[in-house]
Amino acid sequence: MSIQSNNKSRYSISIDIRSYRTKKPFIIARGEKSQADQIIVTLSKGHHHGIGTCVPYPRYGETIQSVCGQIEAVKHILESGIDIEALQSLMPAGAARNAVDCALWDLQAKLSATPVWALCGLPEPKNQITATTLSIATPNKMGAQAYELRGAPLLKLKLAGDQQDLARIIQTHKNAPKAKLILDANEALSRTQLDQLMDNIPIQAIALIEQPVKSEADETLQLYPHKNLLCADESFHVADDISTLTAFYGAINIKLDKSGGLTEALKSARLAKTQGLNLMIGCMLGSSLAMAPAFLLAPLAQIIDLDGPLLLAEDDADGFTFDATIMKPSQLWGYP
Repeated sequence: MSIQSNNKSRYSISIDIRSYRTKKPFIIARGEKSQADQIIVTLSKGHHHGIGTCVPYPRYGETIQSVCGQIEAVKHILESGIDIEALQSLMPAGAARNAVDCALWDLQAKLSATPVWALCGLPEPKNQITATTLSIATPNKMGAQAYELRGAPLLKLKLAGDQQDLARIIQTHKNAPKAKLILDANEALSRTQLDQLMDNIPIQAIALIEQPVKSEADETLQLYPHKNLLCADESFHVADDISTLTAFYGAINIKLDKSGGLTEALKSARLAKTQGLNLMIGCMLGSSLAMAPAFLLAPLAQIIDLDGPLLLAEDDADGFTFDATIMKPSQLWGYP
């Protein structure tokens, strides 16, 4: 869908940086974070203001400085008046376009007095179960965290690609036996390591295995017997990736910072459905503002992983509220 702007009038754009402290260090296979740094884009037209945010990700060569630079480089074009369709070719997929794309959607909600979910032809948001993430720790510590969350229906374990991963999975399952588990290696495993894990874990407890191998090693997953459990994350960015990935994966993880915004994410979600792929709606480590556009895609997905705000010591005002692992809709973004 193309949302038209009036090219005779100009937008104004401001770019800000906001940092959020984490409750405790967030550790994955490729590093540790103690804060989430976000870029906030505000797009204004008259007295109406649309906001969007993004989380630059070093895995894709992004930094706060480089992403701000991408936006600044096209700021004069954006301010002259641009529609969402034109934005997709003006900027490449990634964090910078995500912030601008979402700001345009939010602004259109204000200008049209219509919420974004309705503009997209999506159902009105309702409560959703989100996965709860356990960052990398010793097996005993992860088991203890799992015990505290033993009533949660869906736990996500970050794996390290080391010899303790099997114990991490076993301890988590032992302490939260009713929870389905998402295993997220962030590309840290080899096909051999994956096979060894799968030979020794209770497969019936596994909901999904996110990106077990490096994206350039996807072909090692050819003819994998549990393809339905495999979910492409780092290997998947935009809809054009889907045709290649169906040979190796049974699901894709849509993150707006990879796709470059809600527009491409929605396109990817609808295409994936026609290709028989399951959908996971995921996120980078970010605040409620970063989760809000992705939350609209929840009705299209089998798994929701938008617990970023739960991992932070502080969040946006009027952000999402959580009842244990139930994520309740917020009107922080995308409403008139």
